[in-house]
Amino acid sequence: MKKKNKQQTIYTCTDLQ
Repeated sequence: MKKKNKQQTIYTCTDLQ
């Protein structure tokens, strides 16, 4: 998980779910 933007992290977490 790359920490680029807060929104990006949220999108990544949603993608994992």
